[in-house]
This record gives sequence, structure tokens and C-alpha cells, in this order.
Amino acid sequence: MTHDKDSLGTSEGEWTMRQLRPRTPALIAGILALAIGGGYVAGHRRPAEALSRSHRPGMESALALQQTFADVAGEVEPAVVSVKIEKTVRQMEWRRAPRGRRGPFQYYEAPGAEQSVPIGEGSGVIFRPDGYALTNYHVVQHADTLKVKLHDGRELPAEVVGTDELLDLAVIKINSREKFTAAELGDSDQIAVGQWAIAIGNPFQLGNTFTVGVISAKGRELDSLAGETSFQNYLQTDASINLGNSGGPLVNVYGEVVGINNAIYSPNGANVGIGFAIPINNAKAVLDELVAGKKIVRGYLGVRIGDVTPELAKEVESPNQTTGVVIAAVEPGGPADRGGIQPGDIVVAFDGTPVKDQKQLSREIAKLGTGTARMEVVRKGQHVSLKVALGEFPNEA
Repeated sequence: MTHDKDSLGTSEGEWTMRQLRPRTPALIAGILALAIGGGYVAGHRRPAEALSRSHRPGMESALALQQTFADVAGEVEPAVVSVKIEKTVRQMEWRRAPRGRRGPFQYYEAPGAEQSVPIGEGSGVIFRPDGYALTNYHVVQHADTLKVKLHDGRELPAEVVGTDELLDLAVIKINSREKFTAAELGDSDQIAVGQWAIAIGNPFQLGNTFTVGVISAKGRELDSLAGETSFQNYLQTDASINLGNSGGPLVNVYGEVVGINNAIYSPNGANVGIGFAIPINNAKAVLDELVAGKKIVRGYLGVRIGDVTPELAKEVESPNQTTGVVIAAVEPGGPADRGGIQPGDIVVAFDGTPVKDQKQLSREIAKLGTGTARMEVVRKGQHVSLKVALGEFPNEA
């Protein structure tokens, strides 16, 4: 099965947060103007509006919720770091030629000393007191050196210890022996659409920000929205996520990390209320391997697939089959070909698990790695059992 790594842009909007951009004077001016204007309005509140604040309907509930958000900020923000990425470059410089070797030109261009140049910033969240933090792979992928800025303003060196390009995850280690505040990793399977979601990170290099929204949807697939197939799924939120939030945590009202902020969909590069986070359970599934610096290996079947429809089932001569995944094409010499899978087969079970659709099958294959799987298929109306040795998913990142 192929998983292209093409751009996720469309004619109506584009996926951003893959590149980190510095703040601009115009942005700062806009923020200051808003703050000044807001202060003027608040300072001229009518007397009647300022009275009896504690007796307004629902005030106790609102204050309790407000305090919950404040408590979450106090608990989680110390575990959130800004990740500063630097690239080592060698600048060219003009040098004067030694005496006796000067021709018509007294100066020549030669490589100078190496120096680290900042190339961007992202966010991360410490999940172990000994300084291990989660972030996005795209945040650190071009870094020669890393620094993290802690909540108290200190900067410490860090290093990448493990990466998963396909999930866009990375684990970094802060090079220090001190104990850090660590965030608690929650259970993203338990969060529901409509529940509170809080995004924390470092947008536009402004420092940590805390924005509140809800879980707008679960199981979103950025690749499938761009016309491709993926085994990754995302939480969608309207909590404000902007450039620089990449790698920061999405948390619930208990202060538990339920996602790692990853991308936004936007027609203009700014937040429009459609943000995406990697479910923390996806990260937890590979966390031990990432901490140990191990390579993440995923299974590869070598097929093109599609969900069963009445028309497809009739076309492949299995008209009574209403569920499963149709094999549209088989890679010659690939794992599926070697295991006896044929175009037109309908996969109904994979390694003992019933197959509902192509998304589920993709995830089951990826999860198994390079092991051997028992596959149940329907071929021209007859059930066939096959044993297939999966290959390793080709990393095209």
C-alpha cells in the first residue's frame, strides 16, 4: 500500500504549521492596538453593568469553570517548552593574502568559522521528570542543535533521541540532571466530541499561550482529505492553534495531555478554528521505542485497496459480500503477491480481526510490523484463508 507524502494543499485552503515563521511588526502593532482599545472600552463600563456581579445567573458555575482553566494552566504550563531549532552554517569571509603571495588581488574569499543560526521555533511537552519531551518531527527534522526554553525563562541544550516521521512525532531529551515538571499523558480514546480542549504552546515566538475550545471531531485523516490513504487519525479542535504551536500539548480539563498539536487548515495561514492534534494514544504506542532511540517499523502489504460497495462486489463476482476491503491492485513481487492475494479479493479479516473498511485495515497492517498475518478473503464468492509475511513500510519522508 503506498502512502505518498505530497503537499496537503487544496484550491480552497492549505495545511500549515509545517514551517515556522517569525512574528512581524504588523502583528505586534495589531495586538497592541487591540489591547489599548479593549482597555478603553472596559474603563467606561456603565455603572449598572458593574453592580451585583456576584448575583448574576450562572455566575457560580462560570467562576468554577474559570478556576478550572486557571488550575490547568498552573499545572501544565510548567511542563511546556519552546523548542528552538538551529542550523550550523559556515559563512564565507574575505581574507588578506599572505605577503609574497599577493597577486593582482590582495584579498580572497575563504570559508569562515562555523556558527549556529536560528531557523525556527516550535513547542514541546515534558512527559518525564528526567527531561524527556514530546514534539513534532517536522519541528526538529532540520536541526543541527536544539535548545529548549523553560517556563521560567531558562534555556537549556537538548538533543533528539527518537523520531517517527510517519506519525510526525519526535522525542527530545533536555541535557540536564535536574528534575522537571512533567505533564500527565491521558487517554485520547476516552475524550468525546464537544468536550473541552485546551491548546498550549509558543505561537509566533510570543511565549507560552493558553487557548480554549472543544473537540470538534475525532478520527480525522489529513491524508484522506487530500485524496490519499493513511493509518494516522487526528483530533480536530477549534482551540486556537497557530504557527509555533506545533509539538505543544492539547489537554483536557483534568490537565491530561490528550493530543500533540500538529496542523491547521487555513486559507490564509492564520487560525480559522480548524486545528488538528495527534491523539496521545498514537504517541504512547511508540513512546518506549522513541525514548530508546529505536527505529519504528510498520507493516507493508503492497496493495491498492477500496471499501466494498454493491457495484464493486458485483464486479469482482462476490455480489453477496457487503463488508470488507476490495483489493484493487497488487504490487508485483510484493508481500501480498508472495502471499497469494489477488486483485478482486475482498479482505474480511486480518490476523483474527474483522475488517470493516480500508482505514482500519491500513492501521492493522501498520501496527503488526513485519510479522506474519493470517488473512481471510472472499474470492469470487468463496472464502479463502492466506498466510502473508508483511514487508517493512517504505519511508518516503
